[in-house]
Amino acid sequence: MRPPLAAWRRARDPAATLWAALLVLGALRIGWFHFGVEKPATLLAAHRERIDARYAAVRPLLPGAGRVGYLCDVPLAGEAGAKLYTQALYSLAPLVLVADDGTARLVLANATSAQGLERLLARGDLEILERGEAVALLARRRGR
Repeated sequence: MRPPLAAWRRARDPAATLWAALLVLGALRIGWFHFGVEKPATLLAAHRERIDARYAAVRPLLPGAGRVGYLCDVPLAGEAGAKLYTQALYSLAPLVLVADDGTARLVLANATSAQGLERLLARGDLEILERGEAVALLARRRGR
């Protein structure tokens, strides 16, 4: 057993004191973000939304991997467009979703509403393979 004096000297070591202070500071930071910054109502709403259910109608027709075009009724640079695109990427991985440039055989139309989906489907150069409430899987028409 170590004498009490050795334990006292070790506790007064500047490196150990600094390390302990950093640990306490980190724990306080985690507590602040968990209980102060993240509001419980926001967290509950985020966890309530099931993004996989949104793509259930089109998932069986999608390939297991590869490249699929992506259309959205709002700009991808905006908050709503970026959120839809990120959720689609996450839900449909390992598929690669690329902004539709006319080369992909399959195209995922992802809209913020049923009316937005109707506007995307009105293009006429794509045929509907399957559709959900605000999501549709489209294919290039042959001969174009």
